[in-house]
Amino acid sequence: MLKRIICTHGGGRFGNQLLNYIHLTALGLEYPFLEIEQWELNKYLSFIDSKFIINNGQLTKLNKVKKPVGRNVLFTNLANKIKTLSSRFKITFYHFYFFFKPNASSIIVGDDGCNIGFIQGDKYSSLVLDDRFINSSNKTVCLAGWEFRNWDLVSKWKNEISTHLKGVFVNQEQDGKNVLGVHIRGTDFKFYQGGMLHLSDEKWRFVVSKFLKNNNKVSSHVYLSDEEKEWSKFINNYNNAKVSIGSVGYSGDLFDAFSDLIKCKWIITTGSTFALMAAWIGNASVYSANDIISNDQINSVDVDDWRTHNYLKGNWL
Repeated sequence: MLKRIICTHGGGRFGNQLLNYIHLTALGLEYPFLEIEQWELNKYLSFIDSKFIINNGQLTKLNKVKKPVGRNVLFTNLANKIKTLSSRFKITFYHFYFFFKPNASSIIVGDDGCNIGFIQGDKYSSLVLDDRFINSSNKTVCLAGWEFRNWDLVSKWKNEISTHLKGVFVNQEQDGKNVLGVHIRGTDFKFYQGGMLHLSDEKWRFVVSKFLKNNNKVSSHVYLSDEEKEWSKFINNYNNAKVSIGSVGYSGDLFDAFSDLIKCKWIITTGSTFALMAAWIGNASVYSANDIISNDQINSVDVDDWRTHNYLKGNWL
């Protein structure tokens, strides 16, 4: 029977790693005898006094990993490349080792190699983290990939996990509760899912204007983006609009942007995992920007419907 999971590689960036985290920790809360590691999360969060994200049914305390400031760009890029090569070698070695080790196994979920090359292991298109998985697995499982899920457990343990994460990312509550968050993904969305999730700046301004006209409870709104924008065109027409310091080109980092989103009552997104994770942690109402453009009525998308929604499902698998 399974006792330990070593999640070596999950694919994607910060939001995707948190999505994997909530499924792995929900499993650990349901089965407190499990020890679970999640290596890729280390890029963003460090674990205090433990190498496990959960152990004996206890969620490990987390610290944000801040990027070093003032280092030479060339040196930083070289150091990152060395870290990446070292990490890939370690992942490949671990999966090779546990594939042949007695009472252990290597499992790859999704694309072969998870975008880092060939990894030795048993291949699955998806994996449900449930009783059957626990009881049929070897003592140690080296796990890599995407779409290892148990949504029922995530729903069951949502309060415990979201409260834990909120304590990591939010230092203080906002002054007013009626804040709208607008998360604008950049040009990378032009090449994702046929580009249907990418909106021009003009369309984004239309979306916000339409939402505000239909919701007179919004006291202020905050913009976030992973690319620089001509923000004056977004905020000059409003008295209580601002850009998060975590947006690209400002003094903050992704944690500042994430904190600002978590504190919002409403979030508009085209479906980024970053925005959906913030809404999940902060219990915000989520609105699809694409829906606002195409529909006369403006309705939020219930959290239970994110996985089936036309525009959100691709990033909430």
